[in-house]
Amino acid sequence: MKKWHVLLLIFVLIIVSGVMSGCKKQDKTPEAEKVFTMNKVEAEVSTTVAGNEDITYALYLKVVDTAFLMDDLQVVDVADLTRAKENLPLYALEKLLKFTQSKNLVNPIPAGTQLIKLEVIDGLAKVNLSKEFVPSSLKKEDAQLAVASIVNTLTYFGEIDAVELYVDGVKLSQYFGLDISKSLIFFDGLYPEK
Repeated sequence: MKKWHVLLLIFVLIIVSGVMSGCKKQDKTPEAEKVFTMNKVEAEVSTTVAGNEDITYALYLKVVDTAFLMDDLQVVDVADLTRAKENLPLYALEKLLKFTQSKNLVNPIPAGTQLIKLEVIDGLAKVNLSKEFVPSSLKKEDAQLAVASIVNTLTYFGEIDAVELYVDGVKLSQYFGLDISKSLIFFDGLYPEK
C-alpha cells in the first residue's frame, strides 16, 4: 500500500511542478514588435452603469516646456457619440487639431492647421492638412513633436498601422529637417521617464 501512495505522491508532484513552472506557450514576438504593440492600443469601449457607452481615445500632446509627448485619454462627448462611432480616427484627429491647452499639455501642431481629408486604406492613413501645417519656421524638435502627435494619435487605433502626411494634396518628404518620406509608424522615445 505504501508503494501506491509513493507513486501517487510522485504523480501529484509532477503535475503540480508542471503547472507551477508555467507550462505556457513561449512568446516569440521580436522585442521591437513588442514595444510597438504595447504602445499601440485599440480604442476602448466600455459600458457604464447607466448603460451608455463611453468611447475613449488618446490625444498625444506636448508636455509644456519639454521636448516630450504624453498621451491624454479623452472620452467622446455624449452629443458626438454617433459621429464618433462612424469614424473614430477622424473624430480624434479633428479633436487633436482643435486642442489648445489643458493643465501641463499643449498642442504641438502649428496653430491654424486644418484637416482637408483623412483617408485610410489597408492600414495606411493619408492625412491631408492645410498650408498652416508648414509655418515659415519651426525648430526640428518641435517639428518632430508635431508629426509624432498626429502619427501616434492615429496609430492608437488598431485599423491604422502607418501614416503619410500631405499638405494641400502634396505628399511631404521633409518637414523642417525631419525625413518623413516613408510611411510613419508610432514614435517611441518621446515620453518623459515615469
